[in-house]
Amino acid sequence: MADRRSVVERFTLNLSLTTFLMLDMQKNLLNAIYNSEQIIPRVQTLLKAASILDIPVMVSEQYPQGLGSTIPDIAHGLEHVPRSMKFSKRQFSAMAPKVSEELYNTGKGKIIIFGVETHVCVLQTARDLILRGYEPFVVADAVSSRSEYDHKFGLQVLHDIGIPIFTTEMLLFDLLKTSTHPCFKEIQSLIK
Repeated sequence: MADRRSVVERFTLNLSLTTFLMLDMQKNLLNAIYNSEQIIPRVQTLLKAASILDIPVMVSEQYPQGLGSTIPDIAHGLEHVPRSMKFSKRQFSAMAPKVSEELYNTGKGKIIIFGVETHVCVLQTARDLILRGYEPFVVADAVSSRSEYDHKFGLQVLHDIGIPIFTTEMLLFDLLKTSTHPCFKEIQSLIK
Protein backbone atom coordinates (compact mmCIF):
# COMPACT_ATOMS: atom_id res chain seq x y z
CA MET A 1 0.00 0.00 0.00
CA ALA A 2 2.86 2.41 0.79
CA ASP A 3 4.27 1.94 -2.71
CA ARG A 4 0.95 2.86 -4.29
CA ARG A 5 0.65 5.93 -2.08
CA SER A 6 4.11 7.15 -3.08
CA VAL A 7 3.22 6.73 -6.76
CA VAL A 8 0.04 8.77 -6.28
CA GLU A 9 1.99 11.46 -4.42
CA ARG A 10 4.52 11.53 -7.26
CA PHE A 11 1.69 12.20 -9.74
CA THR A 12 0.09 14.95 -7.62
CA LEU A 13 0.95 18.59 -8.20
CA ASN A 14 1.30 21.21 -5.50
CA LEU A 15 1.13 24.85 -6.58
CA SER A 16 3.62 26.02 -3.95
CA LEU A 17 6.21 23.48 -5.13
CA THR A 18 5.90 24.05 -8.89
CA THR A 19 8.14 25.71 -11.48
CA PHE A 20 7.57 25.81 -15.25
CA LEU A 21 10.45 25.06 -17.63
CA MET A 22 9.83 26.10 -21.25
CA LEU A 23 12.24 24.67 -23.81
CA ASP A 24 13.36 26.21 -27.09
CA MET A 25 10.22 27.85 -28.50
CA GLN A 26 12.28 29.47 -31.28
CA LYS A 27 11.27 30.35 -34.83
CA ASN A 28 13.89 28.31 -36.67
CA LEU A 29 12.95 25.25 -34.64
CA LEU A 30 9.19 25.75 -34.66
CA ASN A 31 9.11 26.13 -38.46
CA ALA A 32 10.00 22.44 -38.70
CA ILE A 33 7.97 21.13 -35.75
CA TYR A 34 5.06 18.73 -36.23
CA ASN A 35 1.82 20.31 -35.00
CA SER A 36 3.46 23.60 -33.95
CA GLU A 37 0.25 25.52 -34.71
CA GLN A 38 -1.43 23.52 -31.93
CA ILE A 39 1.31 23.59 -29.31
CA ILE A 40 1.92 27.36 -29.50
CA PRO A 41 -1.55 28.21 -28.08
CA ARG A 42 -1.04 25.62 -25.31
CA VAL A 43 2.27 27.21 -24.37
CA GLN A 44 0.59 30.63 -24.35
CA THR A 45 -2.10 29.24 -22.03
CA LEU A 46 0.55 27.87 -19.68
CA LEU A 47 2.34 31.23 -19.57
CA LYS A 48 -0.94 33.05 -18.81
CA ALA A 49 -1.59 30.54 -16.04
CA ALA A 50 1.92 31.10 -14.67
CA SER A 51 1.18 34.82 -14.51
CA ILE A 52 -2.18 34.31 -12.77
CA LEU A 53 -0.86 31.70 -10.31
CA ASP A 54 2.56 33.33 -9.77
CA ILE A 55 4.49 30.28 -10.97
CA PRO A 56 8.16 30.88 -11.83
CA VAL A 57 9.06 30.17 -15.47
CA MET A 58 12.53 29.24 -16.65
CA VAL A 59 13.05 29.62 -20.41
CA SER A 60 15.73 27.95 -22.50
CA GLU A 61 16.87 28.92 -25.98
CA GLN A 62 18.94 26.42 -27.94
CA TYR A 63 21.86 28.22 -29.62
CA PRO A 64 19.93 31.48 -30.24
CA GLN A 65 22.72 32.87 -32.47
CA GLY A 66 21.83 30.23 -35.06
CA LEU A 67 18.23 29.29 -34.24
CA GLY A 68 16.88 32.71 -33.30
CA SER A 69 15.20 33.80 -30.11
CA THR A 70 11.86 32.85 -28.59
CA ILE A 71 9.04 33.63 -31.05
CA PRO A 72 7.28 36.96 -30.43
CA ASP A 73 3.89 35.40 -29.57
CA ILE A 74 5.54 33.49 -26.73
CA ALA A 75 8.03 36.20 -25.72
CA HIS A 76 5.11 38.63 -25.32
CA GLY A 77 3.46 36.20 -22.89
CA LEU A 78 6.65 36.05 -20.85
CA GLU A 79 6.50 39.81 -20.30
CA HIS A 80 3.48 39.22 -18.05
CA VAL A 81 5.13 36.51 -15.96
CA PRO A 82 6.55 38.20 -12.87
CA ARG A 83 9.15 35.52 -12.19
CA SER A 84 10.81 34.38 -15.40
CA MET A 85 14.44 33.72 -16.27
CA LYS A 86 15.85 33.10 -19.75
CA PHE A 87 19.08 31.27 -20.55
CA SER A 88 20.78 29.99 -23.68
CA LYS A 89 22.26 26.54 -24.06
CA ARG A 90 24.17 24.33 -26.47
CA GLN A 91 23.59 20.99 -24.77
CA PHE A 92 20.25 19.30 -25.35
CA SER A 93 19.34 18.99 -21.67
CA ALA A 94 18.40 22.29 -20.07
CA MET A 95 20.13 21.25 -16.85
CA ALA A 96 23.27 23.35 -17.21
CA PRO A 97 24.97 24.31 -13.90
CA LYS A 98 23.41 27.82 -13.87
CA VAL A 99 19.93 26.38 -14.38
CA SER A 100 20.46 23.74 -11.70
CA GLU A 101 21.50 26.49 -9.30
CA GLU A 102 18.47 28.64 -10.16
CA LEU A 103 16.10 25.70 -9.76
CA TYR A 104 17.67 24.84 -6.43
CA ASN A 105 17.23 28.45 -5.29
CA THR A 106 13.49 28.34 -6.02
CA GLY A 107 13.07 25.57 -3.46
CA LYS A 108 10.50 23.98 -5.76
CA GLY A 109 10.75 20.31 -6.68
CA LYS A 110 7.96 19.75 -9.20
CA ILE A 111 9.13 20.94 -12.61
CA ILE A 112 6.62 21.23 -15.46
CA ILE A 113 8.30 20.85 -18.86
CA PHE A 114 6.90 22.06 -22.18
CA GLY A 115 8.38 23.11 -25.53
CA VAL A 116 10.46 21.29 -28.14
CA GLU A 117 11.65 18.70 -29.02
CA THR A 118 9.93 15.85 -27.18
CA HIS A 119 12.45 13.14 -28.06
CA VAL A 120 15.58 15.24 -27.51
CA CYS A 121 15.59 18.27 -25.18
CA VAL A 122 12.38 17.42 -23.30
CA LEU A 123 13.45 13.82 -22.70
CA GLN A 124 17.04 14.62 -21.74
CA THR A 125 15.97 17.46 -19.44
CA ALA A 126 13.36 15.29 -17.68
CA ARG A 127 15.88 12.49 -17.23
CA ASP A 128 18.48 14.89 -15.78
CA LEU A 129 15.89 16.40 -13.43
CA ILE A 130 15.15 12.96 -11.99
CA LEU A 131 18.87 12.29 -11.52
CA ARG A 132 19.12 15.57 -9.57
CA GLY A 133 16.21 14.69 -7.28
CA TYR A 134 13.42 16.71 -8.93
CA GLU A 135 9.98 15.51 -10.00
CA PRO A 136 9.49 16.44 -13.66
CA PHE A 137 6.12 16.45 -15.41
CA VAL A 138 5.62 16.81 -19.18
CA VAL A 139 2.67 18.58 -20.81
CA ALA A 140 1.81 16.30 -23.76
CA ASP A 141 -0.19 18.85 -25.76
CA ALA A 142 2.50 21.52 -25.30
CA VAL A 143 5.49 19.50 -26.58
CA SER A 144 6.35 18.20 -30.03
CA SER A 145 9.14 17.12 -32.39
CA ARG A 146 9.95 17.51 -36.07
CA SER A 147 8.17 14.25 -36.81
CA GLU A 148 5.03 12.76 -35.30
CA TYR A 149 6.95 9.49 -34.96
CA ASP A 150 9.71 11.04 -32.81
CA HIS A 151 7.12 12.91 -30.74
CA LYS A 152 5.13 9.75 -29.99
CA PHE A 153 8.20 7.68 -29.16
CA GLY A 154 9.59 10.49 -27.02
CA LEU A 155 6.36 10.52 -24.98
CA GLN A 156 6.51 6.72 -24.75
CA VAL A 157 10.06 6.75 -23.35
CA LEU A 158 9.12 9.53 -20.90
CA HIS A 159 6.18 7.39 -19.74
CA ASP A 160 8.37 4.29 -19.51
CA ILE A 161 10.88 6.01 -17.21
CA GLY A 162 8.07 7.16 -14.92
CA ILE A 163 7.55 10.78 -15.94
CA PRO A 164 3.95 11.91 -15.34
CA ILE A 165 2.46 13.09 -18.63
CA PHE A 166 -0.40 15.58 -18.34
CA THR A 167 -2.41 17.68 -20.76
CA THR A 168 -2.64 21.43 -20.24
CA GLU A 169 -6.14 21.13 -18.79
CA MET A 170 -5.21 18.23 -16.47
CA LEU A 171 -2.24 20.20 -15.22
CA LEU A 172 -4.11 23.42 -14.50
CA PHE A 173 -6.98 21.75 -12.67
CA ASP A 174 -4.56 19.61 -10.65
CA LEU A 175 -2.72 22.76 -9.59
CA LEU A 176 -5.99 24.42 -8.49
CA LYS A 177 -7.47 21.35 -6.75
CA THR A 178 -10.90 23.01 -6.28
CA SER A 179 -13.39 25.32 -7.95
CA THR A 180 -13.23 27.45 -4.80
CA HIS A 181 -9.62 28.45 -5.54
CA PRO A 182 -9.46 32.26 -5.86
CA CYS A 183 -8.03 31.97 -9.39
CA PHE A 184 -10.42 29.27 -10.63
CA LYS A 185 -12.53 31.48 -12.92
CA GLU A 186 -9.47 33.09 -14.51
CA ILE A 187 -7.85 29.71 -15.15
CA GLN A 188 -11.09 28.18 -16.38
CA SER A 189 -11.46 31.01 -18.90
CA LEU A 190 -8.07 30.05 -20.39
CA ILE A 191 -9.22 26.56 -21.34
CA LYS A 192 -12.92 26.94 -22.15
